[in-house]
Amino acid sequence: MIGDTGTAERGWIRCTWLAGAGALAGYFAVPVFHLPPWDVGRWIFFLTGASLALAAFAFRQACRHRGDDVLRTVGLWAVMISGLFMHAMAVIQDGNFTTMRRRIGATEDAVVEQTERAVMWGVNNVQLSLDICFDIWITIGGLFLAAALLARRGRRWLGALGLTTSLFAFAMNVWKYPAPPAEVGGIDGGPFLAAWFGLYILFETRRPATRDSERAAESS
Repeated sequence: MIGDTGTAERGWIRCTWLAGAGALAGYFAVPVFHLPPWDVGRWIFFLTGASLALAAFAFRQACRHRGDDVLRTVGLWAVMISGLFMHAMAVIQDGNFTTMRRRIGATEDAVVEQTERAVMWGVNNVQLSLDICFDIWITIGGLFLAAALLARRGRRWLGALGLTTSLFAFAMNVWKYPAPPAEVGGIDGGPFLAAWFGLYILFETRRPATRDSERAAESS
């Protein structure tokens, strides 16, 4: 049973690395730095949120073999939900702009074009609202994961960094609501929070396959 448990945990950790690397690479390549041409970038963008949700799910499965931690569990569920919101936001945003721009390009009637543009930007408010949902849930995830680190011995520096980064990102979104902070003179906290999640995965997946409850008992 112990060998089976260790094998399962290692398998889920590999899934966490794969999905987490995909989410980070996709996020920095497309929304942050706009590197690939959009015909390719749109699909990377679509998969970024899905990869984030899968990474959180995989690490949650790995953590089941280490013992339950309420703060960490809530944090990982929140990150999963945020990934689904990001996925929906990306698909709705691109679907709206791609479809409406084709319709605008196909018409020669100025009135129809003006109407189509108004519809396009009106629908764009839906994806902006989903972006706010993503910001809320990713912040909740970061706060709970940071709190879980602060609640136990070891890596409290990582917890403090996560707490600070999450609060900064959320404060910027509240201050510049409803627009994305970077578009209205603010600082986008997303890249900083994404980098912290990368550090979280790097350090937390390297922990030995020992139950948190047993570690707590040994340190008390």
